[in-house]
Amino acid sequence: MKRLIILFFIIVNCTMTLYSQKKTPQPLGINGNWTIQQDFSDEFDRNINKNKWSTNIDNWPAWSSDSRKVLIKNKRLQMSIDWDKHKRNGKQLYFKSGILTSKKKIKYGYFEVKMKGAPRFPGASPAFWLYSRVRNSGQNVKYVEIDCPELQSKQRDNDIISWNVVHINKNNVRMPIRQETGNGLGPSKKFHVYGYLWTAEKIEFYIDGKKIGRTVQNKFHKYAMNLIVSLGLREPYYFYDKNGVRQPVPTPDTPSKFPMTSEVEYVRV
Repeated sequence: MKRLIILFFIIVNCTMTLYSQKKTPQPLGINGNWTIQQDFSDEFDRNINKNKWSTNIDNWPAWSSDSRKVLIKNKRLQMSIDWDKHKRNGKQLYFKSGILTSKKKIKYGYFEVKMKGAPRFPGASPAFWLYSRVRNSGQNVKYVEIDCPELQSKQRDNDIISWNVVHINKNNVRMPIRQETGNGLGPSKKFHVYGYLWTAEKIEFYIDGKKIGRTVQNKFHKYAMNLIVSLGLREPYYFYDKNGVRQPVPTPDTPSKFPMTSEVEYVRV
């Protein structure tokens, strides 16, 4: 009995020691003592947490979202996009895709994702971003967005990685600051860690822990935003009309490059 009691206390002590040694994940290559924001973070080691995430937003002009195209498999978030001819509000559309959106909004922090792009090109862009539709702000802005990354969004090169800071004014004029790199990382073939630091003074962009870009904060990007991971449709399956709105290109059958799937290992904020 005495031996059993001693063994019990040894096991408890070891368990407590291991637990105490478990550290909060820190951003790759970014110094500081960071605290994970659980409402916006996920290791994707179980079912999608519907208390923090939404998987069904259908307001894209040239395609629709579909909650069935978002799942967790082998401890990875998998988002797919495929040809799916359908009508929404009387408008003919041809594709549906997966999206994961935080239910809560956040203002400022470090945002990090480990993801791999779609294996085929072109036509779809995996992305990690923030956005907000601004109402009653008293300022000349109705929409704000921060992107890092947008993968495979440029038809000319599969390796291009884009990061953007965007706002749309009350006259629907889109005002983007766009930067990109095509440094041979092979985003469609390998997982990479993408991140951005958003503060009241600046927005910095990172790939695999290395800073690759920076923009000075402006008055428009000081609103709380929703966090999104998505796999959106891209050219040649839509075009921009004279008002700068994406419109669907008629696509009568499944293109040879579809369906496509992108994977995410984790999101940490």
